[in-house]
Amino acid sequence: FNLGSVYVNEAIVHRILGDYEKAKNYCNSGIRIYKKQKIINYNLLSTAYYNLGIIYQFAEEYNEAILSFTKSMQYNRELNRLHNLNIVSSIAICYDRLENNETSAKYYLDAINIANSIYGPESIENAPFLMNLGLFYIEKFKAFDKGKELYDESLNLYLKSGETNSTDISRCFYNIGEYYYIHNSEYDKALNSIQKSLIYAEPGFADTSRY
Repeated sequence: FNLGSVYVNEAIVHRILGDYEKAKNYCNSGIRIYKKQKIINYNLLSTAYYNLGIIYQFAEEYNEAILSFTKSMQYNRELNRLHNLNIVSSIAICYDRLENNETSAKYYLDAINIANSIYGPESIENAPFLMNLGLFYIEKFKAFDKGKELYDESLNLYLKSGETNSTDISRCFYNIGEYYYIHNSEYDKALNSIQKSLIYAEPGFADTSRY
């Protein structure tokens, strides 16, 4: 039994309920308890700081979130790569929200590299990280060709998985249609992608009469 964990769990509940101030107070209390213990459990401390970062992120206090995520990484002394992947992805989103695009792009790329090192380059687990960076390049840098290249990589990983009904595949096709083909005035290709998006999103939708 660890009293600090009780406080951190209380913080998670209050974050879900939308009471971010109370969530921060509980999480900080848990962190103080962890730090006062004779033998510090750095895994628990790292997780507590990560949860504090998530609370700040939900509260749209992105600079504070980044500080908490950074501390979480510092206390990740066992170098748990999956935990670092979650941290790096969260930091990327925070810098994205702060419009610090160059730094955000670095962390999005770091997330892809960490995912590749954990799962291997052909794993479907890498697909969401490629998709995130693809959308980021299109929205923030207007780098449409680079964004589509990343979307295609993500889509290929999803399709190799053999899934027939997938919201992730649907989202890939939809974004390729909306953010790339419509931008390039390739409307037939846009319709083709959006129709494929519907087919993957809705099992009962099978209208392929034109495309």
